[in-house]
Amino acid sequence: MNYRKRAWLSITRRKGKTLLLLMIILILGSAIGGAISIRLASDKVDERVRSKMGPALTIGYDHEKINQDRKENPEAPITWQLPDTDVLEGIGKSQYVKYYEYSLRTSVGSKEMKPYIPAYFQNEANEEKKDKPGDNIHPFSLNGVSRSSFIDMEEGKSSLISGRLFTEEEMIAGAPVVLISKKLADLNQIRVGDSLSFQASVFDFSQSDSEKEFFPILQTLETAAEVIGLYETHLQEATTDSRGNVIEDPWGHAFQDQTTANTLIAPQQFVSNFDKLHVQTYAEIYKDKPEHQRRAEEYQSLFILKDPADLESFITENEVLLPPYNRFVSSLDNYKLIAGPLEQAKKLSEYTLIVTVAAAVLIISLVVVLSLRDRKHELGIYLSLGEKKSLVIRQILLETLLIAVLGIALSVFTGQMLAGLLSTKMVQNELDQTGKESAAGWIVYDKGISATYMNVDFSIKDIQDAYGIRLSPGYIAVYSLIALGIILLASLAPMCYILRLNPKKILMGL
Repeated sequence: MNYRKRAWLSITRRKGKTLLLLMIILILGSAIGGAISIRLASDKVDERVRSKMGPALTIGYDHEKINQDRKENPEAPITWQLPDTDVLEGIGKSQYVKYYEYSLRTSVGSKEMKPYIPAYFQNEANEEKKDKPGDNIHPFSLNGVSRSSFIDMEEGKSSLISGRLFTEEEMIAGAPVVLISKKLADLNQIRVGDSLSFQASVFDFSQSDSEKEFFPILQTLETAAEVIGLYETHLQEATTDSRGNVIEDPWGHAFQDQTTANTLIAPQQFVSNFDKLHVQTYAEIYKDKPEHQRRAEEYQSLFILKDPADLESFITENEVLLPPYNRFVSSLDNYKLIAGPLEQAKKLSEYTLIVTVAAAVLIISLVVVLSLRDRKHELGIYLSLGEKKSLVIRQILLETLLIAVLGIALSVFTGQMLAGLLSTKMVQNELDQTGKESAAGWIVYDKGISATYMNVDFSIKDIQDAYGIRLSPGYIAVYSLIALGIILLASLAPMCYILRLNPKKILMGL
């Protein structure tokens, strides 16, 4: 009788031992299968969400670090500022960057133009008898860009309606040329080729008019520029909150409409020259009063990566270049707000898998070795009749595999059921709680270029929809490989036991 038939007969005769080993494999296999299911489900969600993250980053202040240092050392002076152009250009050379831009923005007024104010604000002001947003002495934003073909044009956020963009010579020289929005041009009947003048006021902070609530003007600085093109910005029609619900925000939409329409785009050097003149004038007037002096505008940056998957690698590589109290801001910040439950599920599944695999190897090894000790006399007979130990090992290994295959096949489904009952409920509850805590929608960053780059189109609802325990080919493949590895490891101890058997001593009862 060959070892295959003996293996089958041994399984059928020892039903008690077979059922015990089958139950052990089924229970441990279910735990292992559940842990694998949870991990694969979490990885799938992570992959889906990361694929929807935008490839944009900007640099902002690390307010958490600032507040922490202030709390720990209240007497120590703390200063911070955004990176200068040398640092920004160094970061922009990263292998992960598709293109980048840094801008300089300052507020100006104009005697020749009226600011664009959406109908929503005009109606709101009439109904509630209050000032309209942007209805002030400096209603326009003069935005100096560092690239002739700036990012909004590259990414399709804005389009040129008429005229042209800046030349490289104009960018280097800081030529007095601007692009204005079509809405602002239509409102003021401005055409390409017209010349516009802008003003920046120097205020008298030593006194104020309590009735009108503004500071008197000491001096007005002026500059002029030629309109070389009209552009149009494509606004984001709707945003969603962290739970995936569309936010009805007419005020926010109107504010974005007004801000983009009243933005004039110019070469960065042109804006920088005018801003420096403004700062210098304040310094001369208030040379003995530093508290009244005006700080120079800071550069706002935007980096577009080649692949959103490189966000973490890019941050790790370049965060050492940032000045103190600066940090990269990206869609990863929004993801981290809701990724907590997924990370918990991943860690739980990893710990469960490690512990359960180790327990499975140990328990199965002990059960098989104990079974072999009960069959010691039988094995001694096989060996005394000239059976090779290698064939006896094959028989025992085959017996274990036959039982394991049945247990593994059953635990594929029971593991899915266990993961479905426990993890889905746990993760969904955690996501619901996270949604209540984060409560609001995504953070929209206005960093002087275009706020729409920092918006992301995923939410807690996307995670809830994507997270699910499913019987997939990937799950079966991973589970089968791990189960096979466990059986092979668990067979090492029985093999060693058989190799040490001495048939003569067994038959003599020693």
